[in-house]
Amino acid sequence: MTRRKEERVRRMLAGPPVPPPPGFAARAEAAGERLRRRRRALGGTLGALLLAAATASAVWAAWGSRP
Repeated sequence: MTRRKEERVRRMLAGPPVPPPPGFAARAEAAGERLRRRRRALGGTLGALLLAAATASAVWAAWGSRP
């Protein structure tokens, strides 16, 4: 069974390259743009959350040191 698979792969690699389907590049570009927007939004959200946590921690520490 393994030998048969190897032969199929060898024949496939020896033949002409298969062209990509029409619109493949446009779909890949759109998917990459969506991923970039999601990562940017996630980074902004996490940055704001980190800033809020640091501010809350500083206020809490200052509040606790009062007599």
